[in-house]
Amino acid sequence: LPGEVWEDAKIAEFYEMWYGGHLAAMEEPALLSLPEAEPQAHVYRLLVLPSFDHSYSFRMTLHEAGEGVMDIVMLDGMGGYEPGDIIVDRSIPLDATLVGNLLLDLETIDFWNLPADLGSDWGAEPAEPLLDANGEPMEIIMLCFDGTAFLLEGVRDATYHVSTQHCDGPFRDLAIILIGVAELEGARIY
Repeated sequence: LPGEVWEDAKIAEFYEMWYGGHLAAMEEPALLSLPEAEPQAHVYRLLVLPSFDHSYSFRMTLHEAGEGVMDIVMLDGMGGYEPGDIIVDRSIPLDATLVGNLLLDLETIDFWNLPADLGSDWGAEPAEPLLDANGEPMEIIMLCFDGTAFLLEGVRDATYHVSTQHCDGPFRDLAIILIGVAELEGARIY
């Protein structure tokens, strides 16, 4: 994972250890170097790390003809802790309609313009501002204790992009879709 994506070196080190450790245990390739090695590559990967359940990933490699392949890997460890060993490792074909729908989903969330870390407050703004005892607007901080962390990476047009999210939001919705497409039994999201 690219350390320069995150401004804080300690956060970058933590993400490399956590996300990178699970991806290494899954024997997943590094996507960061793909734009240079294969400039025509068009790949997306969603890593899902439920705190107290098996981690898993979906890597979608898209082809010029419009179809693609999805590689699915699940580990027997817990997403919030040690990765464990591979218990699912398979690939399925993706037809052009499904690929088109997945690309539309990514366009809808504006993936290529998302910040590196969405945090846990995606769409969490209240309809009315909360006021303190003096009638002044209060700062709202959303916290996600445990739950599920997501890492979404993409490579297209010789460009790499990554964004993370914790708990609820668009990556969770995408994970639910991919679990159904992959018919991945035992996949959990909190």
